[in-house]
Amino acid sequence: MSPISFVPKARFRLLGRLLTILGMKKKEEQTQLEVMDEDGVAHVYTQDFLLDQYSKRNLRAADFIQEEVERLSQTRNPLLKLLSDLGESERKEGERNASLLNAINEEGGFHRGNADFWKGRYAVLCKEHGFKRAPDRSTVQRWLRKAQGATDIPLQIILAPKNELKGGRGKIRLTSDVEQIVETCVQDIYLSSENTPLTDCHTELVKRIATENEFRYKQNKLKPVSYGQLRRYVQGIDAYEIHATRFGRESAGKKFRVSRSNTNRVRRALERVEVDHTPLDIFVVDDDGEVLGRANLTIIIDKRTRAILGYNLGFAGPSTISVLRAIKHAVKPKTYLQEKFPEVKNDWPMFGLIDLLAMDNGSEFHAVPFKTTVFDMGITQELAYMPRKLPYYKGLVEWIQKYLNSSISAGQPGATMSHHEQRNKERPPEEYAVHTLDSLHKMMHIWICDFYHPKIQKKLGTSPYKMWKELTSLMPVRLPASQEHLDLACTIPTTRKLQAYGVEVCYLRTFCNEELERLLRRYGKSITVEVRYKPYKLDRVWVKDPGTNEWFIVENYDLETRNTTEWQQEQAQKIIRDEMKAHDMVLSLAEALEKLRSIGRNLQSAKPMAQRRRALKMLGLLPEVNLIDEPVEAPKPEQPKKAKTTASRPAPNVVKPELVREKRAEPPAPSYQNKLPTSGGYFAVKALPVM
Repeated sequence: MSPISFVPKARFRLLGRLLTILGMKKKEEQTQLEVMDEDGVAHVYTQDFLLDQYSKRNLRAADFIQEEVERLSQTRNPLLKLLSDLGESERKEGERNASLLNAINEEGGFHRGNADFWKGRYAVLCKEHGFKRAPDRSTVQRWLRKAQGATDIPLQIILAPKNELKGGRGKIRLTSDVEQIVETCVQDIYLSSENTPLTDCHTELVKRIATENEFRYKQNKLKPVSYGQLRRYVQGIDAYEIHATRFGRESAGKKFRVSRSNTNRVRRALERVEVDHTPLDIFVVDDDGEVLGRANLTIIIDKRTRAILGYNLGFAGPSTISVLRAIKHAVKPKTYLQEKFPEVKNDWPMFGLIDLLAMDNGSEFHAVPFKTTVFDMGITQELAYMPRKLPYYKGLVEWIQKYLNSSISAGQPGATMSHHEQRNKERPPEEYAVHTLDSLHKMMHIWICDFYHPKIQKKLGTSPYKMWKELTSLMPVRLPASQEHLDLACTIPTTRKLQAYGVEVCYLRTFCNEELERLLRRYGKSITVEVRYKPYKLDRVWVKDPGTNEWFIVENYDLETRNTTEWQQEQAQKIIRDEMKAHDMVLSLAEALEKLRSIGRNLQSAKPMAQRRRALKMLGLLPEVNLIDEPVEAPKPEQPKKAKTTASRPAPNVVKPELVREKRAEPPAPSYQNKLPTSGGYFAVKALPVM
């Protein structure tokens, strides 16, 4: 809006009336202004009076543009301010009107006493500018007033016809009584359910109007409403309000949300990393060709470079340990690539510690062992939990899951759709499944390294591989302090009382060595120590020395339980309790494990996939590929020495049944045991300081 100035010919509004200043004079040290209103009546005001009215907000500028904006803001169409916003016909008509107005002004048509111009020359001038019929003189005067009030808008726009404001567009052409019935009917019928069509609402509306007309005189009856009128009435309601009323506010928020992808811009690699789970759309078989089901994928992706950092693939489902294994795979360099997957052509250089880890609100992410591990090991500096039922807050990992699923499963035998309803019932995909977990890992590495990372993405303007190389060359990534610290990333923390037999983990009292004996002699049995263990293999535990805050390894010296899992031990204890309760008979741990394996062998021939997968879980043979280079077999443990200060408990005389064991292939030894770098990298040490 233009500023107010008390000078001749200036215009302003006083109490809503438009006034024009005719002249100014000073009288008795006061400035008096002679003004004329819209009706041509002259008034005299002092400048002090006008300033007082301005302070009381009764006086404001009479800016034509602002008045036009205020008038048009009540309609749906905004004020056109650019010549390109006009249509072709509107632009030509505006230019023709502007040229005529300029020609009249140049020939002095607006001077007083020039009546001869309007009688003779005006008609000729209109024909010269393409008018078939000369506009009325009042029309030209209205054009002149618009042109005088316009200061920063081209004359062609001011004089262009505003066809969008003509007619009853956007206005309700119903009487108040009919409109009330229509509003009530729309609220009760159309907006009350997500499945009610508008035709049903119109049928009910016709009935209600007919019912109302039964009690009215003939000359006062209501007019019926057509289906088109009802449709236009509903279209006048905000689409958001319609969707929110029919489907809920949450659904409306997702449908009408505005993308804010650039509000929190990530500028460097590993600044924000997203993690999520999804089942792969392909059935997996074991080595004997029996279908095990769909493997669960936990994937981790970098937000800035859109590069895949790591993943975990297995049948355990979303859990704390599956997330920790995926994080360890993401943080650790992929030095195993050419050794285990020589078919892969490109390398996988993505690794390093994370600044912020974004995830949903799954129970595995809120678990105390997960939070304790990632912070104690220094894997990430911050955890960010996204709002529930709003997957677009971590939309990158949601997109990559869908893209990876569709790319890997497309055209593969045993491929299935994401939903059970989309599957081909005449050709069940599980009958054609041929991929094992090993082949699935090979497909994953080929797709990630040779297809996804080198592919140029429109969002980046380059490939994730090149973007990662560019950003990490400017700011190198960080690694954990040692390889042993990284090994602790896939362990579950707990606390245990130190006893004469060592520490008890997962009902096993077979974890003891000289280090624990030294702690027992120093602190006695009253001390509580921090312990970490792997729930998927109870071959060793990590114990923290409370004096030096260093971790040391304690091996499981029982060869019968070294390769068992936490789940197997829980099931064995359940069998022991059930036998005690049912038959009042005490089973040893070896007998309970043998009974568990016997049940598993019987379930191996079951038809349901879930039971066959449970059988492998009972036998400890659930397929798993070691991508994080964990030590497979520890050195032969020594039998712990008996402490002199504690009474030794005699071993029970239990005859162990003959166990039938499956031969399992031994994976190659970890690379860091054979090749120790001379500078940098990871160094094997016995004691591990806490980060």
